[in-house]
Amino acid sequence: MILLHSRPTMSSVTFTFLNNYSRGLNPIITILCFPDNSSAEENEEDIPVEDTAQHEAPLDIDPDPVRVRRHSHADGDVGWSDQDMAVELPVFEEDVGVSATVDAQSDEFDCFSLFFPKEMIKLVKTETNRYAGQCIEKLRRSNKLKPNSLWHKWKPVKLFEMYKFFAIIMHMCVVQKPQINDYWSTDPVVHSTFASGLFSRDRFKAILFMLHLNNNSLYVQKGHPNYDPVFKIRPFFDFFVTKCNSFLKPGEWLTIDEGMCPFRGRINFRVYMKNKLNKYGIKFYIITVAETVYVLNIEMYVGSSGGKSTIQDIVDRLSTNYYGKGHTIFMDRFYSSPSLFKYLFQKKTLAVGTVMKNRKGLPPVFKTKKLKSGETLFLRQNELLAVKWRDTRDVLALSTRHQFKSSAVQVRSRKGMVQKVKPDVILDYNKGKTGVDHMDQLLSYYPFGRKSMKWWKKVFFHLLMMATANSFIIFNKMHEKKMPFDKFLKAIGNRLAVEGASEESSSTVQPSTSASRLTARHFPMKIPPTEKKENPTRYCKVCSDKGKATTGKRKESRFYCKDCDVALCVPDCFQEYHTKKDFV
Repeated sequence: MILLHSRPTMSSVTFTFLNNYSRGLNPIITILCFPDNSSAEENEEDIPVEDTAQHEAPLDIDPDPVRVRRHSHADGDVGWSDQDMAVELPVFEEDVGVSATVDAQSDEFDCFSLFFPKEMIKLVKTETNRYAGQCIEKLRRSNKLKPNSLWHKWKPVKLFEMYKFFAIIMHMCVVQKPQINDYWSTDPVVHSTFASGLFSRDRFKAILFMLHLNNNSLYVQKGHPNYDPVFKIRPFFDFFVTKCNSFLKPGEWLTIDEGMCPFRGRINFRVYMKNKLNKYGIKFYIITVAETVYVLNIEMYVGSSGGKSTIQDIVDRLSTNYYGKGHTIFMDRFYSSPSLFKYLFQKKTLAVGTVMKNRKGLPPVFKTKKLKSGETLFLRQNELLAVKWRDTRDVLALSTRHQFKSSAVQVRSRKGMVQKVKPDVILDYNKGKTGVDHMDQLLSYYPFGRKSMKWWKKVFFHLLMMATANSFIIFNKMHEKKMPFDKFLKAIGNRLAVEGASEESSSTVQPSTSASRLTARHFPMKIPPTEKKENPTRYCKVCSDKGKATTGKRKESRFYCKDCDVALCVPDCFQEYHTKKDFV
């Protein structure tokens, strides 16, 4: 059936092809003719025309349900055209794949160590001990160090303990329990032996409480020029971002979106995002590989503390390493704008995304023209294509990648699977936009969801799990048989526990059975100063062992053997210890 809507002077013509697949009706072709500054809805006079093949053939209408509008400059759409055209696009020809030093023989821990190596664990150990020493010294000077407090019982954490600590963290992510104490509980309902087999509950809680990543003495207060709102996690944050950029060469499609670290405590840059699974928390701007959800770059939102940044500044910082290579970046309407897409095109980077109807630079007709369900309106401005499509609501999209075209797809509805026609811009956007959301979804399955008043601890563990997810993606890229994420976490937890046990055995000196004690060359040295003491002392090994066997008394010494790591009185005990197998 063809309907003709007639008007005397025609300056705008609209051809609309509505294909009613879902309703089982014949197509309807409507030709609207109306003068400038008049509405097609006013005083319409329908003139039926015989629906025969001889009328359909000369129209030569494309089978896509496209509405093409020709507007004069009087409509305000200066620079926009209803004529589509081919644009020369940058071609993506980059190498794609893993660039890290791993291969098919690498195991889970090898991939995990790319993002969380031994050097980083040592850094956490050093800063944790430094923070504990600073706090204890402060309490001692003010006479507030209580005998039964956590501070008074604190012992400097060792490297093997840090391995075991992070092994328990992985265990807690896989096995969710209501309280930390439940992991050491003997109640048959919640009992498990992994955590209790590594070390005590109190020791774990002490390390978790003292955990630190940076030197507090270098902290600059808010309001000063060098203030860094991310100071608490800066060493690990910078390390993580650097490694993300260097370990994977991404494919053509990238995604920019916001991620969320759940947090309901008090912090001035906590945000609310109604469309996120965790609606309250700390926001990140993230760029990922669209296909694999691998995180390439990340920036934390810190409110006004981070200075003023435009959307273009944020996108620029996230994606600058991928300019000039022909990538296509997918983004939602929070980022999209005509000016940004043109800027990216100048950088030989394509962009696709939904857009707010009030963005500066959009044609005014996109705000005013009402469409019926299934109808489409598009306009072009050089390399930029703007599309308005009506589904259950209006969807506005921009693209520097596409020419206008629509395709029929199968979609689910209450009546089952039905066929619907959608613009290709929308179809590709739906495929390429979900990278960050899928990463958030993956992390939500196995969170370290422990309450903490310290926002930076929440962020640190969130980034640690993000680093684990990245290593998981690299591992699966290097192996044909894909591994599920929970199994990968279990393997990491077990290996951290093994590395901790290995480190403990290698760092523990057994003087009575060590052959090197009697044969190697040894030299006495002064015990190096600590944060608490300029001239520290330790109990002499020989005097202590003899005292246990006789009087029970011990003697302190300022000297020790560095190779054996034992304090000894000089010269008698030092000589006796290194010349007699049984010196007691």
